[in-house]
Amino acid sequence: MATRAARERAKRSRLRLSATEADAESDALARAMTRAPSFPLHDARTRLPAHGVRDEIVRLMDNASAAAIITGETGSGKTTQAPQYALEREIARGAGGRCNIIVAQPRRVAAVSIASRVAEERDERVGDVVGYAVRGDSKTSRRTRLTFVTTGVLLRRLASDPTLEGVTHVFVDEVHERTADADFLLIHLRDILRANARDVDASQRDTWRPPLRVALMSATADWEKLAAYFDGASIDSAPPPGRVHIPGRTFPVEEHFAEEFVKRGGGRRAVTGGPTSSFDNVRGPRGGPRPPPGVDYDLLLAVVRTICTICAKGETEPPPCEGAILVFLPGAAEIAEAEKALLKRLGGDHEMYVVPLHGQLTPKEQQRAFAKPPDRDARKIVLATNVAETSLTIPDVVYVVD
Repeated sequence: MATRAARERAKRSRLRLSATEADAESDALARAMTRAPSFPLHDARTRLPAHGVRDEIVRLMDNASAAAIITGETGSGKTTQAPQYALEREIARGAGGRCNIIVAQPRRVAAVSIASRVAEERDERVGDVVGYAVRGDSKTSRRTRLTFVTTGVLLRRLASDPTLEGVTHVFVDEVHERTADADFLLIHLRDILRANARDVDASQRDTWRPPLRVALMSATADWEKLAAYFDGASIDSAPPPGRVHIPGRTFPVEEHFAEEFVKRGGGRRAVTGGPTSSFDNVRGPRGGPRPPPGVDYDLLLAVVRTICTICAKGETEPPPCEGAILVFLPGAAEIAEAEKALLKRLGGDHEMYVVPLHGQLTPKEQQRAFAKPPDRDARKIVLATNVAETSLTIPDVVYVVD
């Protein structure tokens, strides 16, 4: 353990910039920021709900309180934009080369995909100013100022670097999930903030800037409890942890239920009177009642076939093959079985690009879910576990099968 911790400290030391290098990097970042309006995704960023409260987020992250809470509905842009606003604020202050922002995500696929998206928004390559570090894979460099990591990776760093030396901001996303790792991380962070506040000399209190700022982000968090938990983690004269809420965007959603597809002739579920009796007519091998199967692959095929058929007839918007299908399944085994069934039984009738998405895949394999199909006429079908429920946006999804 000691040897590993020493190696990690040595690696961080090699990545750290000297004062001269930090000044040069600050200037380079400032020059790059002047080109931001010409970036291909600049307009897309400004259309996000988070952009409407950008100034509030910057003020919240710039006051004397070391902790802040950012809530926002799904799709509001809080995960991709709030850390960028912190980076841009430091660049505007001339301190871009000295800031070190870490964003903790509960899942590997989220850390990697969000880093890729943020780098794309900044018109950069992953591993330059924006990078990621997850178990078994990382893309960072001496230039990296904004790093997306998993909660576990950040906890391992705390084991060898209990004060997070050199880190200026930590964003903790999806805090409402309340995993053991996430709760343990919040305990560590609160202890660091309290220690930083205790070390402030009385003569410095009026001009004090917290050496580390913590932002807690969530779509559904009980923010009053979080604020109470982190109250007292700053100097006495600092305001209590504040909160900014980012409104969400709504889109028209049509819901269709399994029974509709059973009536079309798909699936093995018998519709006898309601959801509680859907399996009343299904019998076991000896004639007795059989419990419902985990996944009805016949029904899944019927749903996908129906979507592909009605789209081919031009009955829906967007036009055929423009919208991807996202299918939620319990685990990797069910995903493999569904992929096999789709390709075997529907592949000859419809052009499909079937992509699995779950935690056992490598980051490179997971990124296929976010890319366009190699064949422009193929319909992308993403078979995912619950890793796709939070923090991720697969931009071309139009149909969701749960």
